[in-house]
Amino acid sequence: MANFKINQYEKSHEWFDRAIKVIPSGVYGHLGPAEGNFIPVSAWPFFSEKAKGTYFWDVDGNKFIDY
Repeated sequence: MANFKINQYEKSHEWFDRAIKVIPSGVYGHLGPAEGNFIPVSAWPFFSEKAKGTYFWDVDGNKFIDY
């Protein structure tokens, strides 16, 4: 059986809470409510910390493929 890492997103959630205080809806322009896009209260965006080649990491240290 394969072992899969369960990603954690505590820091992304904290960063989103901070962003909401200074950015309408906590996200930039075309993702905001003026364009009819709303992020559910129970969800939040990932905040990237670094990238290398085809990978990027969020502030929680989760690694993603950017394709």
